[in-house]
Amino acid sequence: MRVEIRPSPAGPKIDFVAVVLYLGPMVPSGESYCPLVHAAIELVGRRWVGVILLAVEDGAERFSDIRDAVPGLSDRLLAQRLRELEDESIVARVGSGREVRYSVTEKGLALFPVFQAISDYVAEWVVPQATVPSKQQS
Repeated sequence: MRVEIRPSPAGPKIDFVAVVLYLGPMVPSGESYCPLVHAAIELVGRRWVGVILLAVEDGAERFSDIRDAVPGLSDRLLAQRLRELEDESIVARVGSGREVRYSVTEKGLALFPVFQAISDYVAEWVVPQATVPSKQQS
């Protein structure tokens, strides 16, 4: 499966947009949100998660390959995110020592349509910061 994520018109500071879902009457406890949906959004909405998954799916299998594919991401944070994604079975880690390789699991691949929908939303609705008039100009 190949998903193209278009660059954000808002610039490089946006690597993922979190979407808050209101499920209304679907939530049996009477709460205004579903805790499971909230947990999923918290996981995939963490900084760098989307671009890490895209890098791995695009062929970056080793830690150093992923790090090189995502400029600005520290080794410590990459290791933390990979552990979180592995704990959730979104990426698989195979091997040990210098032979470790990562791949996106079926569960992880199921997120790619979500990333595409967010990319489409950003392309249509997120205004680049440079074009937003400041309060002093208005």
